[in-house]
Amino acid sequence: MRHSFHTEQETMHTLNLIYIAALVAAPLAAQDEPKRNVSSDQQSQEFRAVDQVLLSDVLGAKVRLKAKPEARSEAAAEGRVAKGPNGSIDDFVIDCKSGRASWAVVSVGGLLGIGDKEVAIPAASLLTVRADKPTFELDATEAELKSLPPFDKKSMEKSGLDVAVQNAETSWKKIRPDARIHDASGHREVDGRGDTNMAPANSILASRVKGMSLRCSDGKDAKAFGEVDSACVNPDTHAITYVVLGRGGVLGIGEHTYLVPWSATNVVVIDQKPVLTVPKTTTEMESSTRYTKPDKGCLSDENCKASGQYWGVDHGNARK
Repeated sequence: MRHSFHTEQETMHTLNLIYIAALVAAPLAAQDEPKRNVSSDQQSQEFRAVDQVLLSDVLGAKVRLKAKPEARSEAAAEGRVAKGPNGSIDDFVIDCKSGRASWAVVSVGGLLGIGDKEVAIPAASLLTVRADKPTFELDATEAELKSLPPFDKKSMEKSGLDVAVQNAETSWKKIRPDARIHDASGHREVDGRGDTNMAPANSILASRVKGMSLRCSDGKDAKAFGEVDSACVNPDTHAITYVVLGRGGVLGIGEHTYLVPWSATNVVVIDQKPVLTVPKTTTEMESSTRYTKPDKGCLSDENCKASGQYWGVDHGNARK
């Protein structure tokens, strides 16, 4: 009997330990599980430098599409979730004033880049499911996207970006009649095309940001101060937050790099090319905040704060 009593006691003790271990492990497992981000309209928009990613990582990012209706019905009957095909981000239409993407150009169909179709969808309809390695989700099927007219960049150069965006809006409302479509600034933007040598630009393709030249207030007709080496983006809001500007050097050797908040710049079109301008002289720019690459990611809080102080911009609101 004494042996039986000790055996039961030991068993209960073991079960208690297992129960306690399960309680401790549950929150730890939840922490390890990747967070599912929500769209920019559903979150608090807090800026964190560590969350920013390179624009080059966003362009080409995967977009998970919704499965066909029949596939969803079959999967639901079997108690599982149907997986749809994948598209990819080809480009963004960026509002120059806010830095946010108003439209995303998504590539769908084809195989290994052959036979793909590029279409424009509201950037706000993209749900970020992974931020560190940008991955998005779109509540639309491949068939719906293929029913949209192609977003042709070559023809856009002739007709203007604004015309392409208007056509995209009209087409999207055909498959989403009740969709609330808005751009970053809340009103329709135009791209600043005109007959003058210099005109303000209101929208720009994200793919054209890298390599853009920057001109100072004392050098409009002189050589550009430098060129954009890279840009940092908030993957949840699809907004450009900072640009890394390169000056001097050969093949990256001896080059000086500067960190400039997008909100401190203006975009103009000179000879049909987008150019960044800043209200600083060349001498002032040379004394501006240098860019320091962190061990992880593309930005650090310290670097952002220093740049924000120099430019008179709250780095937490540089471009959410």
